[in-house]
Parts: sequence; structure tokens; C-alpha cells
Amino acid sequence: MVRVVFFSSDLTETAQMRRIRSFDQAGYGVASVSMRKTRAGSGASVDWPDLSLGEIGEQQLGQRLRLILLGLPQIWSGRRHFDAADIFIARNIDMMVLAWLVRMMLWARLPIVYECLDIHGLFTAPGYRAAIARWVERRMLGRVGLLVLSSPGFANHYFKAQQGFSGPWYLLENKIWFADQPLLRTDRKVRQRGASDPLVLGWVGAIRCGPSLEILLDAASRANGQLKVLIRGVIHRHALTDFDARIAAHPQVTYEGPYDYPDGLADVYGACDLVWAQDLWQAGANSDWLLPNRIYEASWFGCPSVAVAGTQTAIKVKELELGIVVEKANGKVLWDRLRGLDRAQLDRLQKSVLDCPDSALCMTRADIDGLVNAALPAARNTAQ
Repeated sequence: MVRVVFFSSDLTETAQMRRIRSFDQAGYGVASVSMRKTRAGSGASVDWPDLSLGEIGEQQLGQRLRLILLGLPQIWSGRRHFDAADIFIARNIDMMVLAWLVRMMLWARLPIVYECLDIHGLFTAPGYRAAIARWVERRMLGRVGLLVLSSPGFANHYFKAQQGFSGPWYLLENKIWFADQPLLRTDRKVRQRGASDPLVLGWVGAIRCGPSLEILLDAASRANGQLKVLIRGVIHRHALTDFDARIAAHPQVTYEGPYDYPDGLADVYGACDLVWAQDLWQAGANSDWLLPNRIYEASWFGCPSVAVAGTQTAIKVKELELGIVVEKANGKVLWDRLRGLDRAQLDRLQKSVLDCPDSALCMTRADIDGLVNAALPAARNTAQ
């Protein structure tokens, strides 16, 4: 059995938990070295061996680096945690540095995989701090065996164009993941919308994008009751400090709390006619390059996505016919586009989404095996 140790920057984040569980359920032995953010759920337990380095706050890179340094003696004393490891997978630059330090401490020769699902604003900002961060990352990229990206936009616009990276990389999109019992697309819940009912636009997942909130509130205010914005997920209140007060002023905008993953997805997307898929809070950089997991989730359940032109999300939506693309990121343009959709057009959009192949939306064992195959010698690739 191939054994994988994950270096996780935040084990309270659903996506990071989901990634580790997907390898476990695909038949690989898993363990983790982790930090946790001080938010609700930070005390949640995991069902694999985990070496915890402590808790951190939001947007506190200095504290994360401090925990890494303070955690090295703890890692050394618990070095049996790494027995029989075949591969390290590190998410984010700080975890990549830690994985490299651990490998040196253990005199190990196993490969390090650097998994990047976002390009942190630190690396794309102007100034000397960003230049130093990019320099450190370039040095570390020369020490890893494989770069894993969730979007080709990261390779094209950042790692190749800005970092000069020419090494091997593997595309592992942030698709929906099911274990042994997938939720069937044929079991989707379709919203029964009457002729006079408002159009329901969902905003689902990690709710942290201030520009998206502004656009959705503006669109709802222009619609004269013909548009309802339904928000579901976890609110990142450090980014949206006045979220409750803002939506309270808009009766057509409601927040109905978090949801269970994956069992709650059918209800969430079944309550929407379309879903706002675009990330905008790092426009011109990360937000333009990423592929959000909500486009895969929404499409699995037949809910068309709305993306903004000029982004990797829009490219994906157009390529697979997963929804509509608006030309500009503002409330007027959004509502002008939505108000022209009738029931027949929505039905056609939903049919197109449901016609998309399952493999384009749902991560499979083959996707995971492909990553391991790219990182390890062929003779050691089979999980049992």
C-alpha cells in the first residue's frame, strides 16, 4: 500500500478534509501534519493519524511560520508518524517548506508534491514582500517532485509566466467527490417555479467575496422583486464583517446557513434556478485563474452557473456548456442578462448541464491514481 502524508494548512477547511478522505477512500494509507484555524469546528476529530501543530487565526502567515518552527521538535519526537511514508503532499507554500524540512530531518528520499488550489495575494502583490515570497517559492519548486494544480490558469498565468516553472505538473480539478455511494444526478431536485415566481440565484460554498456580495445586492435591488438571492455556506466574517447588516437591508436576499456535504447538496442546488459561480475578491490574479468547486457541484445537480467573461471560470462554463457568461462584473449587467431568461431557456440550460459527462464533474479513483503515478516510480504505484 502506498502511504501518503498530507501537510495541511487548515484541517477545519472542508476542501482539505475532503482531499485527504478521497485518498483514504481510494485505498491509500493516509496521515497528516496539520494546523487548524480558530473557527467553529476547529475541534473536529479526524479518522486518520494526525500530528497537530496547533491553532492559527485568519490571514496570519507569521503565526503559521512560528508554529512550523516551534513544531519541529514535536515532529522529531513523533517521527514514527512518518514510518513507511512513500510521498508527502503539501498544500500551500508554508506546508511545502515544512515538508522539505521534515524530509531533511528524516534523511528521507521520498518525493514532495506541492498542491496549489489558490495563488495567495502575497505572491501577486507589488513590492518587496511579494518579490521575496516568489523567490522562496521558486527555490522550493526546484525541490519538489510534482506540482499539482486545480486549474490550468495557474500554470499558464502564474507558474510558467511569472515563476518560470518548467517542471512536471498535474491537473487535479476541485471536482465533487463521492466515496462508495455517489449521489445520482438523476435524483436531482428541480425547483418548481411558477410563472410569477422570482428567479432564484444561489451563492453557495465559502462566502468571503466582498465584490460578489456587492454585485448580488445591486442586482437584487434592480429586480423589483423578480430576483431572489439565496446564500448557503460558511460566512468568512473576517472578510465580510458587515454581512448580516448588509443583507438585512435587502428582503430579496436571504442567508439560510451552512449545509451538509455531500448529502445536503441536492437540496441546496435544487432550490436555485442558477448559481453565482464567480470569485472576484482577487480580480486580475487568483480570481481570474481559479476554477471554483461550486461549478462542479452545481452542474452535477443540473443547476447552471453564472460566470464573468475573461476568467478561467468563464472558459470552463463555455467549454462544457455549464451555464451563462456575463460580460462585466456589475449588478446592472447581471440583472439585464438574467431578466431575459424565460422558463424554456432555463430548461435548455439545465439540460445542457445534465448532458455534461460525469467524469468532467466528479473526481474518480483514476484521477487520484494519476497523481500518485506522476509522483512515484511506476514499480510502487499500486494502492491495495
